[in-house]
Amino acid sequence: MRTAAATAKKRPPLHPLERALLVVASLHLILLPWCYSLERAWTQVGSAGLAGLAFIIALWPRTYDGVLSDGPDFKLHPWWRLVRFPLFWLGLPFLGLMVAGAFNPSWFYETNGYRWGMLPLPNIAWLPTSADTPFAFYNVWRTFAVYASAWLLVCALWIGVTRRRALQILCWVLVANGLALVTVGLIHRFSGPEYEQVVLWQRFVRNSTAFGAFTYRNHAGAYLCLIAAVAVSLAAWSHYEGRRRMAHSTPGPVWLFVAFVFVAGIAYTYARSSVLIVLLFMVLALLGWFVLRLRLGSAGATPKLVTATLMLLLAGTGVFALQQLDFSKLEKRFEAFQKMGEKETSYRMRVESRERVIKMWEDHWVRGTGAGSFRFLFPNYIRDNKFISGGGRYFWEHAHIDWLEIPIEQGIAGVLLIAVAYFWWLWRWIKAGGWGHPFALMIFLGSLQTLIHAGMDFPFQHPGVLVTWWALLIMALRWAEFEAPKTS
Repeated sequence: MRTAAATAKKRPPLHPLERALLVVASLHLILLPWCYSLERAWTQVGSAGLAGLAFIIALWPRTYDGVLSDGPDFKLHPWWRLVRFPLFWLGLPFLGLMVAGAFNPSWFYETNGYRWGMLPLPNIAWLPTSADTPFAFYNVWRTFAVYASAWLLVCALWIGVTRRRALQILCWVLVANGLALVTVGLIHRFSGPEYEQVVLWQRFVRNSTAFGAFTYRNHAGAYLCLIAAVAVSLAAWSHYEGRRRMAHSTPGPVWLFVAFVFVAGIAYTYARSSVLIVLLFMVLALLGWFVLRLRLGSAGATPKLVTATLMLLLAGTGVFALQQLDFSKLEKRFEAFQKMGEKETSYRMRVESRERVIKMWEDHWVRGTGAGSFRFLFPNYIRDNKFISGGGRYFWEHAHIDWLEIPIEQGIAGVLLIAVAYFWWLWRWIKAGGWGHPFALMIFLGSLQTLIHAGMDFPFQHPGVLVTWWALLIMALRWAEFEAPKTS
């Protein structure tokens, strides 16, 4: 009996415009985690520029002939799909709130060259607002560029990707880039303690532990958690796709090994929360695997010998890592985590600052303070606490809890728009059968890592995490819809 793979027709190539979109989108996703956490203005504007270019390419009309399709010639107008995309219409008012707030500031930045402060400004009370701060330092327009890049890339992927093959390529790019990040991060980590606060051996950062290209270890951990989820998703999909095609073997075990490499890399970021979260994801992924077995069947395409060899390889690698590699710093951080109390400085600062963050949210939850304004206004809430403020020496750029910082800056209107966008995606994901689709299910479980992380840190303040998270949601939904059963 011939297999389905043997009888399958040759697939037509991707449209040149879709290939161009893949190049630009891949370049964008590759650069996001490398550009010093996108803290510089040129990196944020450049990210928005690449996303804008991807959007233009995706929106350009396409002509398909007999070479590019199996059917008759036709012309594709992506704009028609765009106008029916709810996230496009939700993104417009979300960005519009930032623009309106930028022209209606409630505070302005003033400095005498030695000290700075935020002074009140008269404004229209019923309109969105912001803080008028220097662009070179940070302001609403810098945050606007970050959110715009996520929105433009999401729209580009939704209207421009028409084939599953394109999504596979994007996933391969993300995993390959993630392996490069882990490799550089491990080399950086083993370069010596003198480089712990130096990004890529050249840029010093205060009060932070860098990991390769990441200025903050928790951002490195949050990003690598997402990429580990991509590897697990590819493993699950390739396994069940191979079973469907009656293939003799699949690359599933290889993808699982790659996921294990990412877990090891996360351990060496020294990010305690990321280690715990990725282990939780692995447990959820295992439960998801059982759901898929019930949904799709238990027969596998991977020979038992290959599976056994992989298990031995993973076990051997784990034993070697535990015996030969130095995990002492991670162990010390978990010891401190277990002893959290009045003597653990990091924990005390988080707890005491959390009370002030909640007070700030209570003051501004309706209107918001404006995108990118938290770092400038939070000092007003901690100046009376020398432990948190360091007598004015400590500068809190973020709240260490995105679940509060985003509502503080965006207000109720911005939060509602984000919530509607996410729940629309969730409804569409369920409708497409995402809970029973290997790739879509694992990506959904992987995305929960970032939401959990956002309750104890600020992963969404890293553009690489924010943009990649939304891009993966759209990729998972498109993949599930491509393979959803056709209804007559």
